[in-house]
Amino acid sequence: MRTPRQIREGLAVNLNTIDGLRVYATVPEKVNELPAAVIIPENGTYDLSWSDKTTHLVRIQVFVKLGDLNSAEDAIDPYFESVPDAVNADPTLDGNADSARVLRYEEYGIKAAPGSLEPNTLGVDFLVEVIA
Repeated sequence: MRTPRQIREGLAVNLNTIDGLRVYATVPEKVNELPAAVIIPENGTYDLSWSDKTTHLVRIQVFVKLGDLNSAEDAIDPYFESVPDAVNADPTLDGNADSARVLRYEEYGIKAAPGSLEPNTLGVDFLVEVIA
């Protein structure tokens, strides 16, 4: 069984293959660089009855600079492909999981990045299922 820290670090290894994306394996006090991805464990389901595995649900929040909305949408669009591709490139998350897959994206819209009181980014969340 892997810890949430190991899962976050494994996802960070995969996401760091995306050119120009600043990846935070823990929630930062403030996001200083955009575009950025923040990895947050959502929940876990233990299956100790027979497999000694845990199914983790992990949220990857991606933020881009807002500026004008059309430019922000152009900036965020490539992540709808690159984030799932990065997870799928090594579903073992650098040896920290048995499998990982992006289930869906949600919460698309104007958001405040961690450490900001103002909604100053365009963001989207990817939910990732990790079995480890």
